[in-house]
Amino acid sequence: MSNSTTILCPVDFSEDNAAAIELATTIAKQTNATIQFLYASPLWLAEESRFSSQYINQLVAEEKKKLFEVKPSDPSVEFEHLYVNGNAGQLIVNASKEADSIVMSTHGRSGIAKLVLGSVAFHVLRNAHCPVVLVKDRKVEKEHLKERFEDIHENDHVVSEIMHRVDPIRGSGDIDDARAILNDSAATALPVVDDCGKCIGVLTETNLENYRDLKARYDAKDESVIDQIFEIDEFGQRRTNNTNFHTVKRHMTKDVVSLHGTDAIEEATALFDSRPKLHQLVILDENGHPIGIVDCQRVVDAIHEFS
Repeated sequence: MSNSTTILCPVDFSEDNAAAIELATTIAKQTNATIQFLYASPLWLAEESRFSSQYINQLVAEEKKKLFEVKPSDPSVEFEHLYVNGNAGQLIVNASKEADSIVMSTHGRSGIAKLVLGSVAFHVLRNAHCPVVLVKDRKVEKEHLKERFEDIHENDHVVSEIMHRVDPIRGSGDIDDARAILNDSAATALPVVDDCGKCIGVLTETNLENYRDLKARYDAKDESVIDQIFEIDEFGQRRTNNTNFHTVKRHMTKDVVSLHGTDAIEEATALFDSRPKLHQLVILDENGHPIGIVDCQRVVDAIHEFS
């Protein structure tokens, strides 16, 4: 690594990175700094072992190719690339120990700061070992909204403006890992998806509390929870070797209610009013993939904020 000042600039190959790269370039040129472009590739989980190593290696090669194509907007600025695997938020925090500053995209929309920030940006902001500059690309946001919301009146507001932008978690994943992700986010729940990316539930703080209660009672040898932990198979035998109890899908809320990001906030209000026991909505993109969560209180606050 160069002895010069280092600016860490995390990227994810989306248009949202453009403004962050431009600002990092400007600062680097003024301070004679080196930009380190970091990309955090998700870990391949055990259940994904059905994919061949050739297939996985091809995807990794494509990611690295995209990373090496990321460059400062000014060719005179020095730069390097860092490809890592795992949780993006924590890996950026770890890399910040060797950096002098971080310049990164918020991936947010609008509203109060804590609600704007994506879960990764929020985690970095709280835990980084160096100053953090968060950048929102207004140009990309306006073009994105124009393209997707062209049928919506200029003064209307949509649920994507107020949602907590969080990545979904796999139903087959470990619930303790999911708990750590939820704790590091600003959201009150996480969308849960199957191996095809289809939303199959939500994991809430209440779900986690119920899991901890069951586990504590079982550890205390409370026999009344055995049937809730060990499943009965088709032969009437208790599967005592069952490890499914510690997966997200065993404890998630399966009743999923969703809206698209382009739906009006008033539609969210109507859903919450019609279902008193509903506390969160899953927000979907144009392809039907979950991209965030909006809770009842945030909708109430938004109605007052925008009125």
